[in-house]
Amino acid sequence: PAVEVVFSGEGVADVVEPVLAKIEKEGWQETASVHFVLDPIINRLSLTGAFCSPGGEKCFKMLAGLVRRTAAMKGVRVVTVSGENFSNAGSTIVEELAFTLSAGHEYLVRLMDEGLTVDEAARKIRFSMGVTSNYFMEMAKFRAGRMLWANIVNAYTGGCARKMFTHAVTSGWNITAYDPYVNMLRGTTEAMSASLAGVHSLEVLPFDTAYESPTEFSSRIARNVQLLLKNESHFDNV
Repeated sequence: PAVEVVFSGEGVADVVEPVLAKIEKEGWQETASVHFVLDPIINRLSLTGAFCSPGGEKCFKMLAGLVRRTAAMKGVRVVTVSGENFSNAGSTIVEELAFTLSAGHEYLVRLMDEGLTVDEAARKIRFSMGVTSNYFMEMAKFRAGRMLWANIVNAYTGGCARKMFTHAVTSGWNITAYDPYVNMLRGTTEAMSASLAGVHSLEVLPFDTAYESPTEFSSRIARNVQLLLKNESHFDNV
């Protein structure tokens, strides 16, 4: 597929059913590339202190049902481990990786408690992590993450499900409102780190995100950073 679609934000759980129904109706099970940012552990428990239900039973039953329903949809992932929240809250690179992998493992355990195999669960998990301006260490983080996730899944069983599917988003905490055009440079080096580290997808935040709704200009620059890295620097061929 030419376009990958990601649904995130408030109310994302409400769009899952109509989107999956559309995929099934149109027969796109083999070609659709769609991801949902459903993350009760980080986006709910870590950020608010509570699950969507006591103990999270309702949350994980819902996720397990979606994993079963999308088993034949290879390009659909229903769980996103939102590790960038740790980075933007002040964690170090090592801490972000550790907390993110820990949350990913918790999803494996909770989904297996719902009757799924580790392969079934791991194939539907997508990781999202922040990228700071610590250029080489960020590359190392994603590379180490792939190895460590493989070790975690292989502790249960081997197989291709151990591959780590990773999204990267440029850092939000180091965007300055006082010299906003410096943010373009930071976003560029951060995007370079993620690209060279081999992430599956990348989001570059507009340089004015910290103090206003992104303008048409800042949004265009954010998109162009990725196009420059691909079409002029040929990072997609490295």
